[in-house]
Amino acid sequence: MSLELHRNRRSLALGVLVALAGLVGLFCAWNAANTLSTVFYAIFGGLAVLLGAGLVREEFRPFRFGVGAEGLTLTGGTVPWPEVVSVALDEPVSGPGGPYVRLVTTDGDERVVLKLDDVRESRAEVAEVLERHGGARFTDAPRERRTRLALPDFRIVLRGYERGHVDALLRRAGDALLPGGEHDRPAVRASIDEARLPVAGRGYDREQVDRALRAITVKLLGEP
Repeated sequence: MSLELHRNRRSLALGVLVALAGLVGLFCAWNAANTLSTVFYAIFGGLAVLLGAGLVREEFRPFRFGVGAEGLTLTGGTVPWPEVVSVALDEPVSGPGGPYVRLVTTDGDERVVLKLDDVRESRAEVAEVLERHGGARFTDAPRERRTRLALPDFRIVLRGYERGHVDALLRRAGDALLPGGEHDRPAVRASIDEARLPVAGRGYDREQVDRALRAITVKLLGEP
């Protein structure tokens, strides 16, 4: 079974509203009572129209990402599986940001071909279809790290830790536990000890995360 992903047009309504606000500003500039007001409304309106148009244009830029038995169908064309060296689902090394798909082809091209925040399909759906069709070429790096760290599935709660920051910290810890990561372990332990994780409206359960980070610190100390 193939899967064709659909663009998540979250910024479209915002772009339209900003552009409309800009048009209102330009209308006010046209009817302003004095020069200062005219200049103010003209600058505000022009910038708002440009920003809104940019957001709308970004939402309608060409997008295609499909996964099937023949290969990966991207905006620029299809990449057959024989030309794919690896396709990996991964997360940013540091800071906020969502999961992405990185593609490496036989001609040496390596690039991010998909950001999961841009599509409506879930992470689980994308990982499942990539694993089914990509086989040994596919790596679910976050899942492998969670297994290596013996992590539970964190509950999503109100006023929890911001997920992107937690995932980035866990990525560093998981990579440090790989063979060859020994020299990074002191820095990762220090990062965990000094972490001041931001709180989000909906984030990871703070008690679960704190407990997991304590266990990871012990694991980092105990690994040869």
